[in-house]
Amino acid sequence: MSTILRVENLTKYFDSHLVLGGINLEVNNQDILAVIGPSGSGKSTLIRCMNMLELPSSGSIVFDGKQVINAFKSNENGIGTGELRRRVGMVFQHFNLYPHRTVLENVTQAPILVNKESVQDATTHAKELLESVGLVEKIHEFPNHLSGGQKQRVAIARALAMRPNLLLLDEVTSALDPELVGEVLQVIKRLANQGMTMVIVTHEMAFAGDVANKVIFMEDGQIKESGSPAEILVTPSSERLKLFLSRHLR
Repeated sequence: MSTILRVENLTKYFDSHLVLGGINLEVNNQDILAVIGPSGSGKSTLIRCMNMLELPSSGSIVFDGKQVINAFKSNENGIGTGELRRRVGMVFQHFNLYPHRTVLENVTQAPILVNKESVQDATTHAKELLESVGLVEKIHEFPNHLSGGQKQRVAIARALAMRPNLLLLDEVTSALDPELVGEVLQVIKRLANQGMTMVIVTHEMAFAGDVANKVIFMEDGQIKESGSPAEILVTPSSERLKLFLSRHLR
């Protein structure tokens, strides 16, 4: 399969603190890449660098064969952050919905303003997406009337409304009550079955093993191990990864 995103020797400093130290990885079309590791290992920083919400200190991001440049508009030297973010959707840990807009307005705003879709087309697509995540009956509700799981499903629909080539999900269940986690994971699993390319930062090890075709284990800003779910989650090679999994696979 063709490569949709490539990370090349990526480093990231916050002041003098090295958060990512020389990351290299590839995401192919229809890959489901799970990123696991302890808190503070650089997982969220890595995924935020993938769509330039955090600017790398050095190294490069290559999307669809073009180097991402630190400019909003694309030019002859590469793809700008504006086009990148239109094609790479992101779902955050804390939803980030607009509280003063209805569910439908949250999902349709970016397609109308950024992609210049008509209100009719954006609304039709939004209703299809909200139906797919089980929330079509909530289209006129405001976010404060929704549960955490419902808010996260709206956030996923909002990201999908831009028709992205790649979807990034950053610990999307960690802010949810345990009984709400399953409904969000079911939506992500359906997306995987439909062929959506995704990078998923998660602490849900069983889910990672079920849905991903690749897993990377990060610690201290580096990829310590990478491989298939069976290699990383079932037969880990290092004592450190075995210890990590013993604390999370219960």
